[in-house]
Amino acid sequence: MNYENVDTLYDALGVYGAESMGDQYYEGLIVKTIRRLPSDVREKTIDEVIFFISGGINGNYIALNVACRSVLHVILLNFYGMNNLNDQEIMTVIAHEIAHFILGHMTGGEANEKEADDLCEKWGFGRAYENNLLGKN
Repeated sequence: MNYENVDTLYDALGVYGAESMGDQYYEGLIVKTIRRLPSDVREKTIDEVIFFISGGINGNYIALNVACRSVLHVILLNFYGMNNLNDQEIMTVIAHEIAHFILGHMTGGEANEKEADDLCEKWGFGRAYENNLLGKN
């Protein structure tokens, strides 16, 4: 599917927990981030990842085994915990969590965080882990 069109992208994107006007603004940042990704990464992310706007640490990628046959890929985003970050930094956090998904990370750890930062930087974003944007290091 062609996700170059913003309306198509909004329709295809699985974002949950976005109910207030502020959440809609942040949903727009998710869309802006995804539009900047390479097309193959963008399509895989839209097809396989669900985004939840939640509390807790700023960003987290979780792969859940569902019915022992498939994996549900979830990215949790706490935009309220990122209120001290600018839009570019927030988009870096989103891209960093997408990088964990693309790299197939099932656990955390410094090596995985740095690998996700490397990929995130390759895509034209900053380094979320090394710049302490994630609220967990």
